[in-house]
Order: sequence, then structure tokens, then C-alpha cells
Amino acid sequence: MYTPEGENLWYVYEAKIPEADINQTAAFVLNNLFENETLNSYNYPAGTYVLSLEIENGLATVYISDEITKYGGGSYIERVYICQIVKTLLDMEPIEKVTLMVGGELHGFPEGTIIEEVGSWIELTEGILTY
Repeated sequence: MYTPEGENLWYVYEAKIPEADINQTAAFVLNNLFENETLNSYNYPAGTYVLSLEIENGLATVYISDEITKYGGGSYIERVYICQIVKTLLDMEPIEKVTLMVGGELHGFPEGTIIEEVGSWIELTEGILTY
């Protein structure tokens, strides 16, 4: 799990995941991030979960429940959430890019952040976060 600055806050082990199981595994990892307050210093709003996650040709498209928007506002906390989700997924093979959908919308984050086919930490820090 990561801070917006890329600092690794928690990492248990590295494991190769069979490609056939990667969709379920990636959703499981994110749901644990959302549910477990001890994994990071920023708690996600109660009820936040992965609706679905599809990986095709290295692109992970993640559909997240609307509850993630109930954090009370502020661009910093939104950025923390997005950076943790994207960086966590990019650490998993075969994921090379990430698109986040909230409530079925690409523009679903309250502060207007758009995450579409982000493929590196540099992209997150050099303007892909659009406000």
C-alpha cells in the first residue's frame, strides 16, 4: 500500500499469481485494502468495494462502488486513495495500466480526478491526476 509520494507503507511478500486467477486476486487485494484499517493510515469509507475488475491485454479496469466518494471531500485524500489503488495494481503481473470507474463513470471522483490507462507512477505524479 502506498502514499501519494510513492512510499511503500505495507508489503508482506511477493508472489507470482496464475493469470487465470488474476481478476479475482486483484479484486481480493483491493477489497482487503478498502476493509482493513490497519493496512494503511487512510481509511476508506465504509462499504467501499470492488464491483468488478477486468484485466485484458495488461489493462485493469476496476469498477468501484460509489461509497468511495463518501470521504467528505478534499483533493489530497482522493489522491491518496487513487495512488494506493493504482500503485498496488501496477505491482501485480500482468497488469501494465489501470482505469478506475466509480459508479460506472470514468469521471466518478468528487474532485474530478480521471484515471484512464495510467501505466506508471510517473504518470500519476506528472499530471494524469486532472482536477
